[in-house]
Amino acid sequence: MASGDVYSWMLNLIRQFKVGYRVEIPQFSQQAEQKEMNLLPKFPYQQASLTIAGTAFYHDLGKFLADFENQNPYCRVLNLKIEPVPTQAGGEKEKLSFTMEIVALVKPEGT
Repeated sequence: MASGDVYSWMLNLIRQFKVGYRVEIPQFSQQAEQKEMNLLPKFPYQQASLTIAGTAFYHDLGKFLADFENQNPYCRVLNLKIEPVPTQAGGEKEKLSFTMEIVALVKPEGT
């Protein structure tokens, strides 16, 4: 569960997790948006979201997403958008670009 500096926590989580995968994630939003949980009323946690973007092949991205959500039960992937890479070189014809939002639970300070 996210704690302390939520932005740094989320960046470290994603950077460490992607090491074992053929997924490139060069773009991160400038800050993590932290707000009240909007899924359940009176839920004792907040949520923090971070938008990331990158490129990967279809199967590599699918494995990354499945493993990320299975190994991080307090995080979810939302608003996933996948498109073909606009400029494709010979060996990268099937590469995809993606944008997604990672949402993590945060225990509010003082509780």
